[in-house]
Formats: sequence, C-alpha cells, structure tokens
Amino acid sequence: MAAFTGEAAGQTILPVPDGHWWHKVPTMRRLLICAIAMTPLLVAKPAIAFCSKPIAPYCASDGDLTDSVISRAECREEVEDHLDALATYKTCLGEVIRQIDEEVRKFRKLVGPNPEGLQS
Repeated sequence: MAAFTGEAAGQTILPVPDGHWWHKVPTMRRLLICAIAMTPLLVAKPAIAFCSKPIAPYCASDGDLTDSVISRAECREEVEDHLDALATYKTCLGEVIRQIDEEVRKFRKLVGPNPEGLQS
C-alpha cells in the first residue's frame, strides 16, 4: 500500500488499500456516494446555534481610543467593527433563546399542565 505525503502539512495520509472494493467503484459513483453521505450534515439544522462572542479591540480595552501601537483613527475603526460584531452576536443569542423557548414549549406540552400529577 502506497502512502501519500501532504505537501503543506508534511503529514502522511494512508489511502484505501490496493484491491479494496472502493477501487472498483467508478469515480462519478464515488462522488455521488460521498455527496449523499454528506447531505444530512449540510442540510440538518443544528439543535442550538453556536454564537461566538467577539473579542474587544485591545486598543480600547482601557476605555480610551489611544494606543501606542495604532493611531486613534485605526482604533476607532476597530471599535466600530467590534460594534457590528456585537450586533451579530446579539442576534445569534436571540436565535438561541428562541430555539430554547420553542423546545421548552414542546416539552411542557408533552408533560401537560400538571407535571406533579404524573403517574410513575
């Protein structure tokens, strides 16, 4: 079995062994099989969205727009970009809260109005 060497990473990648059934499958059919296998991953809606909190610009971390490395104008631009990122983050969190509320309603409906009166 021959091994391939990744040029960029310098890692060895082991292919499917020679004589394996995968080598007998035509290339277009291989692509179709891979596309079908990947479809659920691409189409499925994540249960809960992942929201990444943006990192505040270092130049304004002390509450001032001055920094010894970048100019006040550059720092102001970074802060404006950060405000846009915060707005996106807030929207994402709102979507997560909406998804959680929807899930809570679904499970409350499942247990009914009197969860203490459930029979074991």
